[in-house]
Amino acid sequence: MLTVTPVPLAAPMLAVGAVGPSGAHANICSTMAYGADRYLEVISLVGTGLGDSAIAEMTGVRSATVRRWRIAKKPPSAVLRRQVAEAWCVPVDPIYCYLLGAYLGDGLVTLYPPTAWCLRIYNDRRYQSISQEILAAMRTTFPGGAVRVHPSSSGNADVLCLRHPAIPRAFPQHGPGRKHDRAIVLADWQLALTRGHPGALIRGLIHSDGRRSTAFAPSCPAGGPPRTPTCATSSRTYPRMSGVSSPSTASCSGSA
Repeated sequence: MLTVTPVPLAAPMLAVGAVGPSGAHANICSTMAYGADRYLEVISLVGTGLGDSAIAEMTGVRSATVRRWRIAKKPPSAVLRRQVAEAWCVPVDPIYCYLLGAYLGDGLVTLYPPTAWCLRIYNDRRYQSISQEILAAMRTTFPGGAVRVHPSSSGNADVLCLRHPAIPRAFPQHGPGRKHDRAIVLADWQLALTRGHPGALIRGLIHSDGRRSTAFAPSCPAGGPPRTPTCATSSRTYPRMSGVSSPSTASCSGSA
């Protein structure tokens, strides 16, 4: 049975309206646009017969923008994106938790000015089944979103990309700088979901930035007790970055 989890509007996200500049090394850019309330105000004044200049003076919207809205007779794309973002909710709880884990493991959220949001998750090209699972989770969690794959500029990774206006609302952990350099705290509604589906969250974390391995102990010395396989963690570089694994006795598996 499919479950739908509504997301409160209080979940942090950058509005369509004016927002302040981000940090010096941020991956979130500043933007300036007009929100739905301002658009509706302008359209209501257009109906009174006022001219574009008079409406611009009353609302603070540029007269050229007022004229464009009056001629188009439909909301601008920024307003439509805002409406899509505000209407978004979690379609399937465990699938969202899996995608959240993949994002927190090795993903990032970027704003392409003025209001185009992109989620990118990097995955080792050798594990196509994992890439397909992440892409399927993107499509399920963000219906209508634009999904594509392209090779990384370096290494052996593929970049799984999603564009959708609700991305900053779905992942309020986005912000200036790298995730490991700042505090990552789940919102209350995210905590409720992940406590209900911890396995899905951990699966996403392992798939994007983890590994599963079984290490075997060396042969036992002559006359000593027999040794059995033990689970251990061994040092290993990311294959997508170098293409070469460090020496290890562990055998790796790309799924969890």
